[in-house]
Amino acid sequence: MEELLQASIASCRQMLCLLDELAKLDLERPQAAHNVQERLAVLRLGMEETDDRIMTLLKEQGITESWKPLLLQRQALQSEIIERNRELAPRLSATMALLQAELDDLRRGRRVMAGYAPGSTGRSRGFSSRG
Repeated sequence: MEELLQASIASCRQMLCLLDELAKLDLERPQAAHNVQERLAVLRLGMEETDDRIMTLLKEQGITESWKPLLLQRQALQSEIIERNRELAPRLSATMALLQAELDDLRRGRRVMAGYAPGSTGRSRGFSSRG
């Protein structure tokens, strides 16, 4: 159990480092943010597996005195992760809104350009001056 708790604590610290890295990024460069997000997703999956094993052992064996300091340390780190997520959420939401607006502009431009065929005269193909 101690090994699982140590692994969970180490993962929490890694997540905090990645969240700090995300906070420092220029979010107008989406690729950099995407790379950090991918690393966070992989880390989160590993943390979920470890946490499931910890919870199973706690249900089976209960809490022993030797585990309490590790459990408290893990709980403090998880609280810090939650707080960092709260701090980052508005900034990430604003960035996502900006990216969505840019994507919408690109889509509108594509639709406008789709009405013109190569070599066209700029007139719509649906109308003709011939009777």
